[in-house]
Amino acid sequence: MSVVNRARRQASRLALALAAAGGIGGCAVAATVAESPASPARPPAGPVATAEGARAQASDARIDPRVALAQAGPARRGRRRPGCGSYCRQAGGFGGGAPGKPKVVIPRQTVRASRDGVVVLRARCRLALSRCQGAVLLNADSTGALLELGRADLNLPGHNRRATLSIALSAQGQRVLRRHHRVSAFATADVRRKGAWSSGRLTVLAAR
Repeated sequence: MSVVNRARRQASRLALALAAAGGIGGCAVAATVAESPASPARPPAGPVATAEGARAQASDARIDPRVALAQAGPARRGRRRPGCGSYCRQAGGFGGGAPGKPKVVIPRQTVRASRDGVVVLRARCRLALSRCQGAVLLNADSTGALLELGRADLNLPGHNRRATLSIALSAQGQRVLRRHHRVSAFATADVRRKGAWSSGRLTVLAAR
């Protein structure tokens, strides 16, 4: 019987030990779960959930216009060629020009034609007008004969203000310039009902 009793006591102690071990393990697991920090909530994928998030994304999406322009590069715009209206088309036959001091001053200068056949000259109109309007003609005199290179509408500010005027070369004028590369010329400014005046010596270079 003593052997049986000893076996029973050992079995009871083993059962108690197992129960105690099980309780401790369960508490440890519970403590680990309780002490572990909660995982941070991940923001929802797809559309922004809050108005603040939407504003933040919109702010990030906005780009400084100057940066955008620098990244995009300069915009290429086709330049509008100078026009020549009815008065411009009929202008000519000035003879010696109007007497007295020139009222439209186009000083001596060297200019280079653009690739699309436009020449830009510095000029001033001394008349007391808000605008000096009419026509301007560009003629070459170094080709052995007087040859018109081009013409355009004249539209300069008055009161001796500095300005520029653009002249579109004709197809013939562009051919002459390509052939000679450098042409001596003069311009004649015809102001409606006021007179016409010639420029100083001009040197026109072909486009590069």
